[in-house]
Amino acid sequence: MKAMKKSITRSLLMLLACLAVNVVFAQSPNQFKYQAVLRDATGNVIPLTAATVVVDILQGSAAGTLVYEETQSITTTAQGVLNLTIGAGTVNSGVFANINWCANSYWVKVSVNGTAISNGQLLSVPYALNVKGINVIPNGNVGIGTLTPQSKLHVAGFVQLEGNPDAQILFGTTGANGKRGLGSLAGWDPNMLYLNGWGDFTSGVMVGGNFPSNLTVNGTVKITDGTQGANKVLTSDASGNGHWVTNTGITPAVIASLSSTAYNLTNISGQYTGSSITLGPGKWSIQACMLLNNDASSLWVRSSFSSSSSSFISTPDIIGASYFSGYKPANVYGLVNGTIIINNTSGAAKTYYYWTLNIQVYSGSLNLSNFGTSLWMEDQMVAYPMN
Repeated sequence: MKAMKKSITRSLLMLLACLAVNVVFAQSPNQFKYQAVLRDATGNVIPLTAATVVVDILQGSAAGTLVYEETQSITTTAQGVLNLTIGAGTVNSGVFANINWCANSYWVKVSVNGTAISNGQLLSVPYALNVKGINVIPNGNVGIGTLTPQSKLHVAGFVQLEGNPDAQILFGTTGANGKRGLGSLAGWDPNMLYLNGWGDFTSGVMVGGNFPSNLTVNGTVKITDGTQGANKVLTSDASGNGHWVTNTGITPAVIASLSSTAYNLTNISGQYTGSSITLGPGKWSIQACMLLNNDASSLWVRSSFSSSSSSFISTPDIIGASYFSGYKPANVYGLVNGTIIINNTSGAAKTYYYWTLNIQVYSGSLNLSNFGTSLWMEDQMVAYPMN
């Protein structure tokens, strides 16, 4: 019996009907434990016996492709236990670390002194290499819900963060107020997504909720969609889709064309000043300031816009108050000023002609010089877009 225990023969190993096999996964990412109890034909354990063990990793089936093989020299324990750390032996072929456990099924074939004693499928792979649903491939990429992760962490599906009280992902360790990441903290609005805003609200981006605002950006913002360019502005369509446009998309103020021709204002009912303003489509606020010279008359002057330069035809584009007005005492300068709102709905540029009308003379005779022209340095008329 003693000689039998020291030399395990092929015929004996072929008759090991009572072989017990137990695979224990190690925490090392490139090794796992294997145990078997060696018994003789009568069921007695074979203790303290040296043996040469060859381990084959087969892919796909018990007779599948050999992807790894190693050899180990072991001695059974006093209880006849054969202990192996698969992945730690002398490599005959293959690279243990390159086995993609999640990509296929694998069998472990164990031979002792040249005789195969077991060839069983690994029904679960080393848990440090593959936890159910979490796959680590040989290049170190980790996949959750995918067998072929394309980056260090590849998640196929939704990610849910929960915490009590915090749920967060942080990047960097520069201090309590220097961390960067996303998520939420205790006391923060649960409807808000915080980006790059840990510790205080002086930096980063916060999206959603109402504190400190629906969108807060402390710093520059870069938006590239192919339409960006120098001196462009961001606008949107009716659906809220933003895009870049040139500055022509913002309507500038318009300065009236004031006449430089000298004339005397003598018609109380109405007279064209020679000045005009041309406005594009839309609503405009026109502001005017015109000097009344210091002649001997005392009078109240009204002025407005006509659709014609040859006769006064009140334009229907005026909204609300329709006059620039002002008073002048005898032998004293006065001013005509005010605001008129015009809404050009024609869809094209339109010219409005500046006229005086319905002048009220209190004393003297009407004889104002160069009213509403550029000959007085005080005279100005500017239109500002309202939409």
